[in-house]
Amino acid sequence: MIRLHLLLAFVVAVGFARASSAAAQTQWTEYRIAGGDYRIEFPAPPKEVVKKLPSGIPTYSATVTPDDDTYFSVSASHIASSMLSKPTEILLDIARNAQLRGTKGTLREEERLTVGDAPARRLIIDASRFVLYVLLVVKGNQFYQVLYVSASGHESQADMLHFLGSFAALPK
Repeated sequence: MIRLHLLLAFVVAVGFARASSAAAQTQWTEYRIAGGDYRIEFPAPPKEVVKKLPSGIPTYSATVTPDDDTYFSVSASHIASSMLSKPTEILLDIARNAQLRGTKGTLREEERLTVGDAPARRLIIDASRFVLYVLLVVKGNQFYQVLYVSASGHESQADMLHFLGSFAALPK
């Protein structure tokens, strides 16, 4: 019986070491938006996109999709002048609710935090067959959204933690 426990412990340790080693081998690439008001690290060079919202406000995003089950994204936009008078927590509530509506997801977890000196929220949303790990940040008149999306059960905690943890809003 003791040998079985030792064998099981060994198998678990080897599996953990391989998973940790694979995550550690990811070659993260620092990305800074033109104009340099944030930085983040992607697992590969991202594709950049600029879109205009219905309000006319441009949104800048960068994404990496390494496979059909994983998606890394960061987006930045100016907050509409009509929204700037609202308390930051209300803005973060609005962004959270929009994310839930847009994905038809269920909020599994929400954490209020700061990123640097900026108010932020970290969300985990279960949506159909995917899990979204979301970081929402408001700094001044800028809104940032960082997303790590993975097929349910295929999440890489190491990649998710590295990606969300690498985001920083920079001083202008």
